[in-house]
Amino acid sequence: MKRLILILLASISLAAGASIELFHVSPDQERRNLVEWNRMPEGERDSVRRTWQRLATLSGPQRDLTLRRMATVSRLQSRHRQRVGKLPGHAELLRMLKDCPGRLTTVLDSKGLPEGELRDRLEGRIKRLVLSFLKGLSEQGRLDAAERKRIEKLPYPRLVNEALDLQKHEEIYLLAEVTLPLQPVDVVRLQDLNPLEVAEQMRETRRRRGLLGRASRQFGLTEADRTWLADVSDEDLVKALRAVYEPKIRALLEIKGWEPDEIARFLAEPFRKLERKLDRLERDAR
Repeated sequence: MKRLILILLASISLAAGASIELFHVSPDQERRNLVEWNRMPEGERDSVRRTWQRLATLSGPQRDLTLRRMATVSRLQSRHRQRVGKLPGHAELLRMLKDCPGRLTTVLDSKGLPEGELRDRLEGRIKRLVLSFLKGLSEQGRLDAAERKRIEKLPYPRLVNEALDLQKHEEIYLLAEVTLPLQPVDVVRLQDLNPLEVAEQMRETRRRRGLLGRASRQFGLTEADRTWLADVSDEDLVKALRAVYEPKIRALLEIKGWEPDEIARFLAEPFRKLERKLDRLERDAR
């Protein structure tokens, strides 16, 4: 595990002979990696080089599995830095990694399901969410009907990857073009990130600002809201945002003359779909 962590800290450009870029590293992260690389004893550098060379020769499922593991470590590091202002040490990162399967084990134990069946159920649930996401984009004119059909027919891994990429661009659109103006350089910086890194940043943006989209101008957060949301766990953030916004949204829709059952159906939508629908309501009201 330590060796895997060192690989993440080492710059790809310094990884002795690896001519293929296996994952994206931002310029800021590459500078931090260079500092860490220069601090390493030569023996650790050699270990990283040898491990990276073995990684670069992998193909197919082995490479995909390794890259997913590395991406998980990278996301945990990024999440920790956003919350406490610095990267986790090795001991802290190992503890965070051990917690990940621990949460899955809890689900397995509570459901009494074997791992294979749970995986099938999770994939089915994810696919339903993806199809609902694509349908919503199509209904809002954000996704061409032919393109939607093409994506829906993709094998499961490609379906998820393309949906993640679409969600990334939707999140950037809601933030950069609707919620607040961003400089072109900031938009490019977001576009250079992978979808899960963008999702991490947008989660923290919602924690600070609340809703994305035009509705953010209608429903601002109070200082008390921000203070409360700052202490909410990542897993509970959407639930907390619903608690903040549902009374405000309900009041707005009642003023617009919506029936109680219409309001209930609207509020029952998945959070990001609710967010997009609110953006469209505000757009159409102008």
